[in-house]
Amino acid sequence: RGVQMGIVADASPYGMGAILCVGGVPEEYFGIELTDWDEWVLNTPRWTNVGQQVWESLVQLIALRQWAHRWKGRRVVLTFQGDNTTALAMIASLKSKGPALATIARELALDFAAATYAPDIIQHTPGIMNSSSDALSRRFEPGKNYVIPHILRSCTEVFPQSREPKFWKIWGDW
Repeated sequence: RGVQMGIVADASPYGMGAILCVGGVPEEYFGIELTDWDEWVLNTPRWTNVGQQVWESLVQLIALRQWAHRWKGRRVVLTFQGDNTTALAMIASLKSKGPALATIARELALDFAAATYAPDIIQHTPGIMNSSSDALSRRFEPGKNYVIPHILRSCTEVFPQSREPKFWKIWGDW
């Protein structure tokens, strides 16, 4: 039905990472740090496991927006992969419980409603098989000696839009 495009994403208490695969081959990636804005907007503390479900869901939204230009207006088979069932269920249903997760779900719903695409496949990947995106999410972990995963060395690193006010569509113009 079209080009196979997949997002493989993961989050940690310190950051988020995602990989764009085209035809099953990694092409681009990002590894970004959680910010003061993330904490404030989603009212969720970073650097603890308390916000794990929130960060796992947020990284999916960030990745979707980062690479939307790659499938917008094209025929693709879009796959989301991750090791967090809460985030994957949110993508499938576009709803969730709790204020932070509900905010992210509304953002995803707005993106899908305004676009000509939606995920075709939502796939759970066991944590041990999610190692490259996990490594990206831990890039900013204190005391960790970060090394780019071997599989990503020939890929392009990208830098997603900051999550300051203009990122959040549900708030309109600030």
